[in-house]
Amino acid sequence: MHSRKYTYCLICEKTSLNDKDTVQTYGLLLRVQTVLGSFTEKKICDISTHKEFVEYIRQRLNQYQAEPIHFPCLIEDFLAQEWDWLQEKSEQR
Repeated sequence: MHSRKYTYCLICEKTSLNDKDTVQTYGLLLRVQTVLGSFTEKKICDISTHKEFVEYIRQRLNQYQAEPIHFPCLIEDFLAQEWDWLQEKSEQR
């Protein structure tokens, strides 16, 4: 049985809103490391415009070594909580 390590990495992209305006968005890239090497498994772009929120997701996915098959569903679950997370962060400041 091969051991695998999952590393979720923050990615940043500029997304066009229209012909003139762009916005910075953040997503995650999943890299899988095995005894045979490292490769990119999945990438989800444009998760949020809030870098700190996507960084929070990245930390949790790395901490719990979330399996690649669950990656899209976990992102949806986190996004369902984004507003509450942002409110909580603003109250802490």
